[in-house]
Amino acid sequence: ARRRRKTTRADQEKRLASVERALSSSVRASVPYFHRRALANLYQVRSLDALRTYERAHDMHASAKRSFAALERRMRAHSPGGGGADAGTSPSASPGTFDTELMIASSDAISKVVEMETMKKRAERAHARNTKLATEAVDEARRLQRQHGKSVEKARPYFTAKAQAEAACESAEAAVKDAA
Repeated sequence: ARRRRKTTRADQEKRLASVERALSSSVRASVPYFHRRALANLYQVRSLDALRTYERAHDMHASAKRSFAALERRMRAHSPGGGGADAGTSPSASPGTFDTELMIASSDAISKVVEMETMKKRAERAHARNTKLATEAVDEARRLQRQHGKSVEKARPYFTAKAQAEAACESAEAAVKDAA
């Protein structure tokens, strides 16, 4: 597997070098364009990850609020003058006294609500920041494509070959890791 990885890497480097020699000036002129496109893709992926995190945090926040509301109702039912029903209290709590276990659970639940709110806000900010960066990168890539249109089209085979070479090297690397 290691020998195949080494030969794959060498073959891919030779292939890229030959394509680059044929298109060297076009490749140099179009590197910023392809770099911006790659950055835009990266920011889009990060933005989607932040959006998924926001969705998870939103669901967890709603669940934490529901559990806190249930605990709060139970606490009200067992507080002095709050109904005093005996449903769900711990055996140590007598009517007219506060159930410490219930209060601790309620405190933990409200902490979870606040934590999930913070996570939602952080994910929302990350989504907005990455969306803005992705939009800027796409705009910059468009500007560079207009500026270097012919070079970008001539260099596209190089970058396609480079992507294929990187994929081949990654699969060879994975084969080495699997064999080890």
